[in-house]
Amino acid sequence: MSTIELKNKIIEQMEHSNDFILKQISDLLDKYDREIIASDALGLPLTISQYNDRVEEGLTDLKYGRITPHEELLKEIEVWKNEL
Repeated sequence: MSTIELKNKIIEQMEHSNDFILKQISDLLDKYDREIIASDALGLPLTISQYNDRVEEGLTDLKYGRITPHEELLKEIEVWKNEL
C-alpha cells in the first residue's frame, strides 16, 4: 500500500470513528511531535518539529546564498587556530 493510499484509508477510517478513537489518534500524533529524534551541534535535544524547522531554515539559507563554502570555512578555521 502506498503512502497516499494509506493516508486516504486513515482519513476514511477517521471519518467513521468515535471521539475515543479520534482522541487516541490525536494523542499519538502529539506524542510523535514531542519525541526527541536528534540533537543539535551543542548536544541539545530536538523534536521532529524542531528538526524539520531547522532543515527548512537551512534550505532557505541555501536558497538565498546565506552559506559559507567549505573551502572558505577551512580558511576561517586556520585563521582561528592562528589566533589562539
